[in-house]
Amino acid sequence: MKKLSMVHRRVLDDAQADIGALYRTFHISEQGYSEEQVEKSRARYGENVLSGRTADTVFYRLRRAFVNPFTVILFVLAVISF
Repeated sequence: MKKLSMVHRRVLDDAQADIGALYRTFHISEQGYSEEQVEKSRARYGENVLSGRTADTVFYRLRRAFVNPFTVILFVLAVISF
């Protein structure tokens, strides 16, 4: 939990900083990152792509929507009542 509060503190500090301080903090110029900085960042952190999952099927969406502990308990109670 301590790490989470540290992240929030950094965000607040950056939100309140002036633009020049942000340029110095993130090591960029007013024009943004240079091509060299972009290549170094890609080599260090990888490509900037979303790692999404495959498209959901209708069956998967229904199962995810209705199969949860609460509905399982309701189903068991319905069977017992019947």
